[in-house]
Amino acid sequence: MEMSAADDAELRDICWHWGTAYVLDYDGERYTATRVDSPDHVLTADTAAQLRGMIRSDYFEWLASLREH
Repeated sequence: MEMSAADDAELRDICWHWGTAYVLDYDGERYTATRVDSPDHVLTADTAAQLRGMIRSDYFEWLASLREH
């Protein structure tokens, strides 16, 4: 399936903000973000907007875990 213009713009924005922390991909059906520091940690979403929300939650959970140590 071809990516919509809205999802393309969203994915570009995600790349701008999170591209150094996550490897981002779209396989024609699903969006994925794999953490650079943990290749087994993969987030999967149906839309780029959903992926953005998942990345934000994941990142802030990671920050909170750092504070606990």
